[in-house]
Amino acid sequence: MFRLIGNASPNLDIGHTVSGVILLFSILLNGYLKPPGQTGWWYRWIYWGINPLAYAYKALMANEFRNLELECTGMSLVPSGPGFDDIAHQVCTLQGARPGELNVLGRDYIAVGYQIYIKDQWKNFAAVIGYWIVFVIAMAVVMEFVEFGNTGYTIRVYKRRKPKVTLVTEDQVSASKETLTFSDSPTDEQILAGTTFTWKDLNYTVPVKGGSRQLLDNVAGFIKPGQMTALMGSSGAGKTTLLDSLSQRKTIGKLEGQVLMNGAELARSFRRSTGYAEQLDVHAPLVTVREALRFSAYLRQEASVPDAEKDEYVERVIYLLGMSEIAD
Repeated sequence: MFRLIGNASPNLDIGHTVSGVILLFSILLNGYLKPPGQTGWWYRWIYWGINPLAYAYKALMANEFRNLELECTGMSLVPSGPGFDDIAHQVCTLQGARPGELNVLGRDYIAVGYQIYIKDQWKNFAAVIGYWIVFVIAMAVVMEFVEFGNTGYTIRVYKRRKPKVTLVTEDQVSASKETLTFSDSPTDEQILAGTTFTWKDLNYTVPVKGGSRQLLDNVAGFIKPGQMTALMGSSGAGKTTLLDSLSQRKTIGKLEGQVLMNGAELARSFRRSTGYAEQLDVHAPLVTVREALRFSAYLRQEASVPDAEKDEYVERVIYLLGMSEIAD
């Protein structure tokens, strides 16, 4: 059931909220706190129709109390006290007790108190299996037809490009192998061909108890292509909040303002085409940059892609990021 909710939810926050509410009502309305005979029609509709936890609870209770006997002693007998010692004229106060009997059968106790019957044990178990099958089928349908784009569950796929086939001579091949090297850093032309990232009038407000609180107030800035920009400020100034907002990672609150790439609105694929390393994401000190990138490439790309092609892709990334001097 919770897997179905997770697959049908557009994001993690909605999935957690819906799952928590359903779990709460499933526990409250499973027949333990309030037996079905002591409630209104609306409760019985949920109890019998859409609460698989109720059927599981009834099956377990029937299994536990099937051969159990409860013994009544002392104050559990009515009347009790001096002179009342003949069980033939007493009755136990437990639900399901019979006059003149000291012991109460477990099956009678749950039948009278909770409307759970031993004869329905396997029916309840079959109902649990039936719910499981329904949920599995529903989850498969949701996974097949429901999509949420870059805000829900996504799978990153690396599409292999078709190689361009040209006819070359052996001399050209040997000459190209000798001259095919990467420079230490991108050229000026490559830098100027980058993307300018700007933001203006950025406001971010979150709901708090008793109202709302504004964390960003008309923030503006820009990042030039080919440059590394450091965002500095005191603790609690809102650096992480600004970066989360610019990377479109915020899921609660209200975000207003303009965030542009080359003067245009952000595309829906912005989160997929950009990398965002949070402050807790650190580089392992025992591996080099090249080893870390190769490890990531081996895990992210398909197993059918040759290792040599993965290594070549890593070298290209190192070259584009200007990390050739610190790769090892």
